[in-house]
Amino acid sequence: MTTSWNYPDAALRAELKKIADAITAPGKGILAADESTATVGKRFADIGVENNEENRRKYR
Repeated sequence: MTTSWNYPDAALRAELKKIADAITAPGKGILAADESTATVGKRFADIGVENNEENRRKYR
């Protein structure tokens, strides 16, 4: 089976590199989490952190 591949144009490659650089910067990354706000709330309660949108965003 033969696979055909065309590289994206230069503008798209530059945009993808910019995104990759941003998510691999120190202190950044990707977290795949499938937790409800209630589950996160239990985790936060254990460590004394308020369960609010800002803290959930920081946690993620």
